[in-house]
Amino acid sequence: RRWSARPSRRRRRSARAATMDFVETTAAAAPELAPDLAKLGELFERKLYHELTGALVAFVASPAARSRGGMLLELEASFLSKIEAKLNQLAYARIFAEVVRASVDDAGALTAVEGIAKLRGAAESKKGRLGAEPALYLEMEACLLELGAPRAADDGGAALRAVKKALDEAKPTMDALTGTTDTAVFRKYYAALSEYHKQVGPPEAFYSAALSLLSYAATDDMPLAARRVLATDIALAALSGEGVYNFGEVLATPILGALEDTPNAWLGELLRVFAAGDVADPIYRQAITSAGSGAMAALDAERYLSEQGIEDESEKFNDDLVAELLDGLGEVEGVNVYADDVDLTYANAKSGEL
Repeated sequence: RRWSARPSRRRRRSARAATMDFVETTAAAAPELAPDLAKLGELFERKLYHELTGALVAFVASPAARSRGGMLLELEASFLSKIEAKLNQLAYARIFAEVVRASVDDAGALTAVEGIAKLRGAAESKKGRLGAEPALYLEMEACLLELGAPRAADDGGAALRAVKKALDEAKPTMDALTGTTDTAVFRKYYAALSEYHKQVGPPEAFYSAALSLLSYAATDDMPLAARRVLATDIALAALSGEGVYNFGEVLATPILGALEDTPNAWLGELLRVFAAGDVADPIYRQAITSAGSGAMAALDAERYLSEQGIEDESEKFNDDLVAELLDGLGEVEGVNVYADDVDLTYANAKSGEL
C-alpha cells in the first residue's frame, strides 16, 4: 500500500509543479499580468480554493486578460482544468464562459463556431459534475455567441432553430429554480431570450424578456453602449408591441436614463407622455395626452406670471383652464369622445373623483 501511494503523490507533485511553471512562464511573458498571476499561484499553492475562485473570476474579466484570448485558453488547459472540481461549479462555469468569450473576441484565438462547440461540449460532458444551473449557464452563453455570430448564406435558419430549441429546453429548469441567491443563471437566460426575440420578434416578447433581464441585472454593471442599445430596443418594443400598455414597468427601471443627451432621448420622453395618461384605454388616450400637454403648458405659464409678481388671478385661471380642456376633449383626431355610441360612464366617474 505504501509503495502504490508513492507514484500518486509524485504525480500530484508533478502536476502542481507543471501548473506553477505555467503561472511563472506566463507572468514572464506578460509582465502587466504578473501581479495577478502571482496571486493565483499563491492561492493555488496554499489550496485556498474559495479565495482562488474569486480571484479567477476577477482575473478573466479584467481588460488586460481579456485582450489575450490565447493566454486565457492556456490558463484553462494548464491551470483551471487542474482545479475545476474543487471550485464552486457555477463560478467555474462563469470563468469558463468568460475564457471562451474572450478567446472568440481576441481575433485568431477561437472562431465563433469553435467557441460555441467548446461551450456546448463542456455543458454536455461535465453536466453530471456541474449540475443543472452551471450547465444551463454554459448553454445560454453558447446561445448568445450563436446569436451574435455571422451566419453562413446557406444557414437556412439552422442557428436560430438551435437557439430556440435550447431556450425551450431550458425553460422548465428556469421555472423550477427557487430560493437561489445567485442571479447569474437568470441574467444569462433572459439575455439570450431577449436577444433571440430581438432578432425574430415579436416586439412584445422581446419587451417581456428584456424586463425580466432588468429585474436580475444591474444596469450600472453594463457598459454604457450596451445600456443605450437595450434602452432604445426596449422603448421601441414598448411602443410597437401588441398589447403593451403598461409603460410604468420600464419607467420604474433606470434603463431609459441611458438615453439622456443622445439622439434617442425622445423615446424615453414619449413613453413618459403616454404613461401620464390612461394608456390602457384607447378611446381616451389621445384626448388625455393632448389635454395633459396643454395643462402642462398652462401651468408653466401661470407659474411664470406668479414669479413675475403679476396679479394673482388663479381662480379665473383655473376656470379658463378647465373650459379649455373640456373644449379640447370635444374632438380628437379619429375619435369623437362625445359620439352617441360612446359610453361616458367611466369618464364621468373619473371626472367626479377630481
